[in-house]
Amino acid sequence: MKKQTILRIFLVVFTLFFLSVNVFGVIWANDTDTGFDDPGGGKATNITIRQYVIEGAGYFLDAYSDTLLFLNKIELTELNGVDYTELGHILTQAIDNMTAARSTYINLKQKADQTPYNPLIITELMNFNYNAFQQVNALNSVIFEQVTGYLKKGDIRGIYNHLLLDIEDILNLLIGIKAEADSHVFPGISNIWQLNHTSSQSLVFGQYVSMVFHTILERDYK
Repeated sequence: MKKQTILRIFLVVFTLFFLSVNVFGVIWANDTDTGFDDPGGGKATNITIRQYVIEGAGYFLDAYSDTLLFLNKIELTELNGVDYTELGHILTQAIDNMTAARSTYINLKQKADQTPYNPLIITELMNFNYNAFQQVNALNSVIFEQVTGYLKKGDIRGIYNHLLLDIEDILNLLIGIKAEADSHVFPGISNIWQLNHTSSQSLVFGQYVSMVFHTILERDYK
């Protein structure tokens, strides 16, 4: 029994480790680096496009997590009251993370502008069956149409610019809402709705980009 228990534990740990390796970096615009001929070695003086993409996604998701916590506190204010100090702390965290995401994406965009595309991946993007992919995966047609508009032209740099604009919009909303909270003024509902809408749409946009690239790489470049 002891040996069987140890074996089960080992299998669970191994399975979790295997899954974590295979799902790493799949949430927000990941694998887009494969669309570039980027020979960088990953050093501080020569950071690869992949590193920028992963770091940018990490900061964005941290800021999104902070935003959801803020929205949770707002939702419960009728029951728990308003703690403006707490709201300010949460919003500061969100702003710091989104600022880091913006800096990372500015660097990413500059790096991508100086790096030639990988013609094999660009050809795959141009020939990809976007309509079938949208239907099979039941994707939001409006958001996926935006993604398709860039990828079917092989415009990965356009994807980065789109996400950078999203980051800047979200950051401006966070800064405005924090100014209200710091003045002990309950944030305007329209701004809260816009923050949630823009953040969630950007999250889904980035995920759809990742899904397309992951599908292409899994299909043709195993």
